Amino acid sequence: MKRVNLLYIIALLSIVILLLFLKIGEMKSTLAEKQAILKESKELVAQQLAYKRAYGDKDYSRRAFERIVTQPSFQKAGVHFTATPKGMKISAKRVTLRVLNSLMTKIFNGPYKIKILNIKRDNPNSADLRMEIVW
Repeated sequence: MKRVNLLYIIALLSIVILLLFLKIGEMKSTLAEKQAILKESKELVAQQLAYKRAYGDKDYSRRAFERIVTQPSFQKAGVHFTATPKGMKISAKRVTLRVLNSLMTKIFNGPYKIKILNIKRDNPNSADLRMEIVW
């Protein structure tokens, strides 16, 4: 029986070890990519949950909008709020830009789903508004 040379065994083991290190390096890079994707997915889920909390609670949206409706500055300016089964319609004729800006700021900062928004500027100081908000 022939003897296997020790150098051949050492060379074979070193090649196997080298291949294992290469495979481990490849797996580490794949793992890093998967972790980055997981982190991005977690951030997306957190963002979606925040949107769901903000826009999904219809009662909160209604209560917050009722606070806007009851403000005397909008009632005095001629802004009309009409309740519908699915939401609220807002209309105003020749409302001042200051009142319109205040109303738009309050609406855009709240959790409301705006279905229709039409603003037509009549002159440099006033505009017409037509808006529909759905719950």
